[in-house]
Amino acid sequence: MANYQDIKGFNIQSKSSDPVPYAQELADNPYGGVWSSGGSLNTGRYFNSCSGSQTAGLCFAGDVDNTFTANTESWNGSSWTELNNLNTVRATGGGAGTQTSALMMTGNTAPGPLVANVEAWDGTSWTEVADVSTARNRPGSTGANSTAAIVAGGYSPPIVANVEEWTTSVSNSTITVS
Repeated sequence: MANYQDIKGFNIQSKSSDPVPYAQELADNPYGGVWSSGGSLNTGRYFNSCSGSQTAGLCFAGDVDNTFTANTESWNGSSWTELNNLNTVRATGGGAGTQTSALMMTGNTAPGPLVANVEAWDGTSWTEVADVSTARNRPGSTGANSTAAIVAGGYSPPIVANVEEWTTSVSNSTITVS
């Protein structure tokens, strides 16, 4: 009779009989990480948007007990600091970029109208830079910084499938709908 190693090429690890140091386990399985608690936001919220990394993040907008907010907070790896707020109070929008170069895209304002505007973060303040073609909430979004991002799908209503790409340089700013 064949065993698991004969069929799949490796053994199933038993922690009691075959312990492996944690660092080696992570090297063998990069998805074997562990969540730990970080510092709490200054303003608890949901339907917020974020950008950045584990040690240099940005959290903005959201819903605080059925009141939408424009708050922006910066994460330094251990604590959050309140910064300048967005120009448009909203929630359920898309976020992309880094702690010093981010975008807030679309979303809705309380009590619910959708907004198409896009705001860019320069590390100090937000500036409205353009509008997306389709105002929506709850989109997927990603991007390297405030000069290159996409916003995809969302709810307008109805559910939308379009993707809009943001590219900008010193001389031009465009949103391309695909």
